[in-house]
Amino acid sequence: MGALAKSIAIKHVLSNEVSVPVLAAKKIYKGALLSCEVTAGYFEPLVDEDKFRGLAIEEVDNTSGANGAVNVRILNGKIRIQTAIAATVAQAEGKTAVYAVSDNIADLTYTAGSHQPCGYVVGRDENGHAIVELDTHIA
Repeated sequence: MGALAKSIAIKHVLSNEVSVPVLAAKKIYKGALLSCEVTAGYFEPLVDEDKFRGLAIEEVDNTSGANGAVNVRILNGKIRIQTAIAATVAQAEGKTAVYAVSDNIADLTYTAGSHQPCGYVVGRDENGHAIVELDTHIA
């Protein structure tokens, strides 16, 4: 096969969009880091010690519903986002591991039995905010 003579279509997908059931009495905000409650298999906002399982792409309210009464659309796989993390990110910290602390907090510091790995720093913006590649397959 010879060299390209014209542009070709490129489809680049880092993540998958899926719909998953929500745990009873939970409200999930768009952009929340999510975990899956292991005994029942329902999704909820991530809390300390839980494994990262996806990023909510819509807001849903199941505060008065039973397990699975509503679903939330999420991204799973590899998800690239720009976010502020607990510390300003230096240029040299590219590919540094990132750990989930809650549904909206990620940190560069690992705490045994508490923070769970959720991705890597892949860059930074002009304000030092991290560009993070979240990955549901590393936790």
